[in-house]
Amino acid sequence: MSEKQPPIWLRIYTFIAYLYIYVPIIILIVFSFNTMKLNIRWEGFTLSWYGILFRDQDIIEATGIP
Repeated sequence: MSEKQPPIWLRIYTFIAYLYIYVPIIILIVFSFNTMKLNIRWEGFTLSWYGILFRDQDIIEATGIP
């Protein structure tokens, strides 16, 4: 049984839609490792923001982790 492929315009539109959804998420993930507090430009790699996040008692309580 042969399956019919969707038209090329639909495949291109779908690809652009996925880019529109996922590129900002990827940019946020990349810039979460930036040393600069304001993410205007890339300064360097750090994990310190995640340390601050995991030490924040309000965040820990909000997740329900004892």
